[in-house]
Amino acid sequence: MHDLTWQYLRMYPVKDIAWKDIQTTLQKHENSDAEWFQKKLLDCTVRHPIALKYPVSLGYSQLFLKTLLSKIEECSEEVLEDVYFAYTDILSREMSPSCGDNFCYRTYYFSESLIITLKETSNLVCDGTTGMCTWEASHVLAEWCCKEAHRFQDKNVLELGAGLGLLGLAVVQSCKPSSYTFTDLHPSVLNTLTENVQINLNKVPHDKQSAPNKDIWVDEITMKYNNTDAQIRRLDWESDSFDDQLDVILAAASKRVVTQSETHHHHQASPSQPQLSVNILHLTL
Repeated sequence: MHDLTWQYLRMYPVKDIAWKDIQTTLQKHENSDAEWFQKKLLDCTVRHPIALKYPVSLGYSQLFLKTLLSKIEECSEEVLEDVYFAYTDILSREMSPSCGDNFCYRTYYFSESLIITLKETSNLVCDGTTGMCTWEASHVLAEWCCKEAHRFQDKNVLELGAGLGLLGLAVVQSCKPSSYTFTDLHPSVLNTLTENVQINLNKVPHDKQSAPNKDIWVDEITMKYNNTDAQIRRLDWESDSFDDQLDVILAAASKRVVTQSETHHHHQASPSQPQLSVNILHLTL
């Protein structure tokens, strides 16, 4: 159940979920125990507290519940009424064609002490930018940084192209930097990034009291998380300068992951996804 919970909340490919294991467990139960198991499946996915507060996309929920129904029926088991109700409830909700109305949440599990929820869109391009969804390179680099936390402790860190914040939030919460500056260029990305930082650091920015306008970015955001000074700034790295003292610069790219010797990694998000070859570069200026 533990793995299924975090797969659902992250919107792991439905076809790659271990359905055979779920069916085997279901077939071991009889009558009331089988009903209990189906309820547990709902409670750890669509009815999980995180899913209720930060729901995954409607499309993903529909596909997950449709597949769950099919797998239960394949076992010649009676489908629990609650499962039908959950599925019909999701079907009754309309999916908007508008990108701005199509936001959902992904929750990434690193450890019991590091769980990150991000508001994002499942659309590849939204508001003219590809920065409104989380790229796998950020996840790979975030995992690496957590394992190499000593490299960032008490350091001043700048992230280029922070996107929706997965990498930075992982470093801020697990690596204890002295300061961390998230930067990006597109106003919609910056405002959604601000929301994600607030969700995960549970902080109200010191210098931005009004609700963000997705079409403009006028402020620099600062907040404190434990002993880390966190900041969100607009930065065009091709033309802008950054004058603050820095120890580490981070950037994650879709083809290459970069930090401040080189290590080589193979990464595969799920069985149906292609295996990626990832280089982590340590560049000393």
